[in-house]
Amino acid sequence: MSDAPALFETMRVRQGLLPLLDRHVRRLTRGSRAVGIAPPLAALAEDAVARAGTGSPEGVLRVVWDGQAATWSERPLPADTRLRVVTVAEPHPGYPVKSVSREPFERALAEAQTRGADEPLLLTGAGRVAEAARFAVAWLDGAAVRLPDLELGVLPSVGIARLLELAAARGVPVMSGQFRRRALEGRPLVLVNAVRGIVPAATLDGVQVPVAELFTGLAAAFWPAA
Repeated sequence: MSDAPALFETMRVRQGLLPLLDRHVRRLTRGSRAVGIAPPLAALAEDAVARAGTGSPEGVLRVVWDGQAATWSERPLPADTRLRVVTVAEPHPGYPVKSVSREPFERALAEAQTRGADEPLLLTGAGRVAEAARFAVAWLDGAAVRLPDLELGVLPSVGIARLLELAAARGVPVMSGQFRRRALEGRPLVLVNAVRGIVPAATLDGVQVPVAELFTGLAAAFWPAA
């Protein structure tokens, strides 16, 4: 048996459907190959659809895949609120596949919550903006959306991929790069994942974050028809 850690995907159920299912399956397949375990069987997607159709019509469906079997769980949707974010001391560990081995993120989240925030902002060892514990991050710089580069070892985000599609359809320029924390100062910041979509930050390190009309529009269009 492989010593590789199990992988997981966390999917939004909307009206009993899974609008981003294909993207989750593709990422799970890529991740499985990257860590050397068997990719998920075709039946996994069929099982996901069946579970979404018979469970709560609005919720969260999670699957853990170890290369041999899928383990499923469900939970309610989190609260639909803006998020308070703080920069934490825990360095970003590099997280190119969605593994269940997430101890650095758990420590970062615990630090953020101890400081009265909802999500941590993790920086790399070189001080570059990486991601939050449960979200990718993006921000607006003038008319352009900025993102941390995948070369930093951030997770290829299903939510960010959807944001990029929407931005491209609207002609919004996007640039990924390796940015220091100061690049976020005074700029609209959003947290993005495949459960909540595009969520504006309320504060960053205790300072109020402005809301951008562009992000509000992208958030409203985030969920495609399943």
